[in-house]
Amino acid sequence: MIMARSQRNREGRWFVVHLREIPGEMSGFGFFTRQNLQSYLRWRENLSMERRLGHDMSKIANKVNDKMTGQSIDQLIEKNGDDKQAARKMDSQIDDLKNLILSMGGCVEKSLEYAIQALIQRNPEGFAKVHEIEDRINEDHVRVDTACMTFLAKQGPVARDLRLIISIIKINADLERMGDQSVNIAHTGKDYLTREPITQHLPEIQRMSELARKMVKESLDSFVREDEKLAREILLMDDEVDGLKRKVFQDQIAYIKSHPQNVDAALDLILVARNLERLGDHATNIAEDVIFVSTGKDVRHGGKYS
Repeated sequence: MIMARSQRNREGRWFVVHLREIPGEMSGFGFFTRQNLQSYLRWRENLSMERRLGHDMSKIANKVNDKMTGQSIDQLIEKNGDDKQAARKMDSQIDDLKNLILSMGGCVEKSLEYAIQALIQRNPEGFAKVHEIEDRINEDHVRVDTACMTFLAKQGPVARDLRLIISIIKINADLERMGDQSVNIAHTGKDYLTREPITQHLPEIQRMSELARKMVKESLDSFVREDEKLAREILLMDDEVDGLKRKVFQDQIAYIKSHPQNVDAALDLILVARNLERLGDHATNIAEDVIFVSTGKDVRHGGKYS
């Protein structure tokens, strides 16, 4: 008799066929694609009458052991098509999640740009735009979380797909925190504009902002393309941001010693630099998630605990 069941593999679906012609004779398992299975069945139908021992192999070939799936070969082939359609639906849902993440990332970049421009150009209207964008980021944050939970419940992803959804949830949280960091800069910037400006130290702040925005953009680019190499480059960029933060701290401490009357403005710039450094840290988290999705390796904390 011939028994068949279907089994998924990375390339699609194989048909596992259990071959047993005569009780007591040698039996075994064969692995067939849809096309190879059809060719095999045609070959079996052409066997000589002596070999077939009077059995109608064309009928036997269309029976499936009830203990397996209880389906005919044709039904298995039809089910294969259904599974491909389900896989396409899953891919489409993942693409929608990626697009939502990219939309959030764009909002974060724009929010940071408005906050720093308002600070440097002393334009308080720019800070109001930051708060408007924050509402959009918070809305997308909830949408992504809800979509991911629904996906996990309905699709039950495994292996790479599961790593991807887990990473999307984490990236979503990082982007929401980046939006909060931009809002913090806006609040601090409003206070800074009421004080005597410290213009000689703003270039470092502007440079930190440019690096942070670049890290956000490229971390999301690496996520969409699953580009491990670009993700690792972002990890190195964070070192430059950290170095600039230390320089801002040192410069402001020296400034406070020589200009104690303007200590509040110096502290404002220290807070801005700290928020920019935290933005870089969140972009680094995204890059680490990209490496996790691509390789399955956990490189957080230098990979010390993985």
